Amino acid sequence: MIERIEWEGRTSELRSPFMRGIGERPLRLTLHPQSLVDLTEDEKAAMALLHELSNLQELQFFSTSPGEFPHIELGEPSAQEDHIPVALKRGDSEEIMWTLVWNRHQWPNIAARLVNPGRQNYEDLLHDLLLAQAHKSVGGDILITKSPLLLSNRSNQPISVTNPRTPLEATRLVGLFLRSRNNYTHSASPKVKRTTNRGMFYWVLARYHLPNMWRYFSACVRAGKLRGDDTQALGEAILHRTVRALEALDAIGIRFYASHDRDDFLEIMYHFDYLTLLLAGAIDAQARIANRAYRLRTKEWSASFRHDRFLKAVRENGACELHQLAADLRFQSVLTLLYELRNTIHGAAPQVIAYQDNSNPRITHTLALVSPISEKLLKAAGDLDGIEEWGLATKFTEVLLEPYSYASALVAASLRTINDVAGTTDVTRLFPDGRTVPPLTDMPNAPV
Repeated sequence: MIERIEWEGRTSELRSPFMRGIGERPLRLTLHPQSLVDLTEDEKAAMALLHELSNLQELQFFSTSPGEFPHIELGEPSAQEDHIPVALKRGDSEEIMWTLVWNRHQWPNIAARLVNPGRQNYEDLLHDLLLAQAHKSVGGDILITKSPLLLSNRSNQPISVTNPRTPLEATRLVGLFLRSRNNYTHSASPKVKRTTNRGMFYWVLARYHLPNMWRYFSACVRAGKLRGDDTQALGEAILHRTVRALEALDAIGIRFYASHDRDDFLEIMYHFDYLTLLLAGAIDAQARIANRAYRLRTKEWSASFRHDRFLKAVRENGACELHQLAADLRFQSVLTLLYELRNTIHGAAPQVIAYQDNSNPRITHTLALVSPISEKLLKAAGDLDGIEEWGLATKFTEVLLEPYSYASALVAASLRTINDVAGTTDVTRLFPDGRTVPPLTDMPNAPV
């Protein structure tokens, strides 16, 4: 389940940096260097990218240690005062901001309540807890940390409001935030930044996720010209729908992080409905290409990897590898999670309801599913990554669906499915008999 961020803008600012208009503000990130050790290679790459992107005006970085960014310094409280002084400094002496962590005497008790005896150090947790509160007091949004003490308690008050996130999680959030500002920078220095436009970004991203589509689409282009039909257009439709699905997913994420109100949720649902149509359309186009490649007698309008008759025809016409892929439980589970929701477009839609989680006093909105769709989705998600990963939850007698978590899992699973189908379809059979199959374009090598 993708967790919400608890935003708190400063005076005269919008609460969330994802909101636009008068009072819009930067995204503020606090580095926790004391914990950022023993990083994996992916985490090192994420930290290097964040360091580059710190040169962008849309982002503001702090640190809990002295260095190149303004740093947070905890002061010594007096015995009579129930607060801890906090200074935000640049260098050794320049003070940018002075603020407080309130209720000094409550933090040792909170640390004692959250610590896992025998496995976690109380003093370490108290120290990290105070740094996290100081980060919040200076206006920080995301605390970039590897502290197991903070991350393992991130859903518990009062740590949840400080938004601790790993370097990889923070990098994904930063990327989405920059795209919400139409900023597609991929490298930056104090003097130079390299960027691209919206269309090229999503096109490259789609191509990255679909390496098998290079050869597959090349065959669609070349065979379509010889066949004199719309095979090339079918191949293009798969790519274009994938690009738009990635854009729709970002649109859902941007509204998810903007606010909790009903208007934002209704906009999320607009993009959510569109997303399921796009992904189903891409996979349906692949079924039609398979229908042509293996010269099945199935009518194209009924070609579908969900239909037993179609899968039987695929197997009987020599496409054993494709049949094995499509008949697999995981493959069919992805299709269930996609098509069952897509098909609600023909009937009653899931109901939007107001919802309040025990860990968050804010009222948010979610979807309530009805039977039999709810049972089908729960089973299919359980056969894959688990219902929580798909944003599904059972509350009393209802099955709830959080659209951003569901959409994120659905896009990832659908792109893997599209790529797998592209890799197992024998596209050389698209070419008319007697015609030599020309060299087909493979994915280019990655730059060294």
